[in-house]
Amino acid sequence: MAELNNCGYCLAAHSVMAKQAGLSQAEIVASRRGKGTGPREDAALQFVHTLVEKKGDVTDADVEALREAGFSDGEIAEITANVALNILTNYTNHVAKTPIDFPRADPLP
Repeated sequence: MAELNNCGYCLAAHSVMAKQAGLSQAEIVASRRGKGTGPREDAALQFVHTLVEKKGDVTDADVEALREAGFSDGEIAEITANVALNILTNYTNHVAKTPIDFPRADPLP
């Protein structure tokens, strides 16, 4: 989300937290590009990108792709809620111009 919304604060913070959670730098960069470590994660990240690009107006096929990857309707609702929460924090940090107090993570080309 931070990558999609160009939120420098969240991008820096989430990159640090991802590393602390055990993700490698390659996994962090891949997730920022919308790629996971397997088919289930790929489906979730693709849905997130689609959800943001379509401003929530996803198709039945977009949702069905998640179901086919093994996600329940509850999990799909959780993914959607997390996207909404991250948009809120990204936009809040844009408006507040929150100083970045983590090591910076430059946006990907």
